[in-house]
Amino acid sequence: MLPGIRGVGKTTLLYQAYYYLLNEKHILPNQIIYLSCDDLNNIVDCNIREIVDIYLNNQFNTQLRLLDKEIFLLIDESQYDKNWSMSGKIIYDRSEKIFMVFTGSSALNLEYNADAARRRFKRVVTPLNYNEHLKLKYDYSNINLGNSLVSLILNGEEQNAIKYENEMNRDLINNIKYNFNDWDEYLKYGGFPILARKINFRRLSTNIVDMIEKVVNTDMVAIKNFTFENQTNSNRILRYLALQNAGDLSQNNLAKYLKTSQANVKNILDILEKTHLIFSIEAYGTSSKQYEKNQKILFCNK
Repeated sequence: MLPGIRGVGKTTLLYQAYYYLLNEKHILPNQIIYLSCDDLNNIVDCNIREIVDIYLNNQFNTQLRLLDKEIFLLIDESQYDKNWSMSGKIIYDRSEKIFMVFTGSSALNLEYNADAARRRFKRVVTPLNYNEHLKLKYDYSNINLGNSLVSLILNGEEQNAIKYENEMNRDLINNIKYNFNDWDEYLKYGGFPILARKINFRRLSTNIVDMIEKVVNTDMVAIKNFTFENQTNSNRILRYLALQNAGDLSQNNLAKYLKTSQANVKNILDILEKTHLIFSIEAYGTSSKQYEKNQKILFCNK
């Protein structure tokens, strides 16, 4: 399962997997299925299980239990089939010959589904960190700098961090393709792969806002017992976070600001984190210290 917010490259990953299997592993084309539930849903109600049954019958004149060939099933935007998880469960239980990858822009749908819990291996697709951004945009990578920063933070080792920072600065200065506003643009718009291309930043801003609205107004509303009041509270929380300096967030103060209970705030933050719009960082130390101190709440692209 590859949950993640829109625009982080899940569809591209599936295409890359398709061509990898086809060209490098020499899997026959009829043993690889790429399926976009979004596109299919525009024609007819998407039903993954039914599609797989039809495919196996047409291509191999067989059914799930009798399948003797290895099949790769790459399913994009799986949330458009409301029963995607049950379909995956049935396919998984009836045949060991089918390898399945599910992606979902409605990450919440993939996070909350109980049918997939025991059988799944989940890898969240996150926005790019700056090193990944440089690799994609300029074909430049300095893995040593990232490792040295971790050592600096955890162990206080300064020399390697200074060495690799100077090395990176020198390399980027000498890279004629490097845009010296690149760091500012990355901070403003986050680690979306589209930043690797020349784009209209006004349009990108609009797309990001539209994506957030779709998550709050569509994905979160689909959750049982999620009220219109909490939909409004979710939008207010996101605006509140956007206007604050990054740091500790007092759920008690936020509850007073929203005029709701602290338990309700905790519930909304938990759901927002499952959509991958935000993430939380616990205080470093013992469990008692983590309980006493407020969490840090950050947006997904920071």
